[in-house]
Amino acid sequence: MAGLDLARASVGPSLRPWQWAAGWALVVALAWVRRSSLRKAAPVLALAAALVPVYVDHGRVLQSDGIHYYTWFRSPVFDRDLQLANDYELLGSGYRSPNVLPVGAPLLWSVFLLPLHAGRVVAGVFGAGSPSGTEPLYQAAP
Repeated sequence: MAGLDLARASVGPSLRPWQWAAGWALVVALAWVRRSSLRKAAPVLALAAALVPVYVDHGRVLQSDGIHYYTWFRSPVFDRDLQLANDYELLGSGYRSPNVLPVGAPLLWSVFLLPLHAGRVVAGVFGAGSPSGTEPLYQAAP
């Protein structure tokens, strides 16, 4: 499911049917695993079923506070500094004041973003373009 989620950043909405199928397959698998106590698992299954549309329709783009949080990751990793003004420009934000949001979320996101970045750097060795941190793939990962 995570692979489909990351691929959607580049491929677009054509992956929606596959995401629906993966989401419902996960709900069915969860029901199968809990089949011995299906009555007790009903609330969990109902919640999982309710979250499938959220998984499919979430935009996976940086907006509002997400841009401010993401700059805390992007600037040290790609620019090797903490001057965020250029990061706001690259991400399409006109924000000019200092970033006052905490760095906790980007630290948690780094568990997903750093391996992704390492993979992109390795892909660059084999001819892929150098990543800038503004690609949709990076924005979809957190």
